Amino acid sequence: MSENNVEKLVLEANKKPEKNKGERGEIGEATSSLTIKKMWKANLVGKLSLKRYARQLLASGDATAKDWFACKNGAMNDKRSDANKTRASLERQASKAARRKKSDSNKNKTKAVDTMTVAK
Repeated sequence: MSENNVEKLVLEANKKPEKNKGERGEIGEATSSLTIKKMWKANLVGKLSLKRYARQLLASGDATAKDWFACKNGAMNDKRSDANKTRASLERQASKAARRKKSDSNKNKTKAVDTMTVAK
């Protein structure tokens, strides 16, 4: 073999395999949530809720369901920085306050309607 051929073979051996690219860039590893939802949609949409389907998978020993429930129970919270924990807490408080404000305004509307009917 000539030196050029040897160099080509070495370059090809050291070359990193190309990653598949989709519309939005590089395709990574699917999350447990995405995987379990795809399985649920393919098999049982409408027959069982997603949570019940995941519980059945968990009972059968499926690792994806185990990861899914772990994430739902806060397994990822340990990895959050203090800034992210603070932001999430503030967002949760704001959402709760908005729901409370909305429900209070609905109560006031019904009170106004009740007083108008009594006044007649």
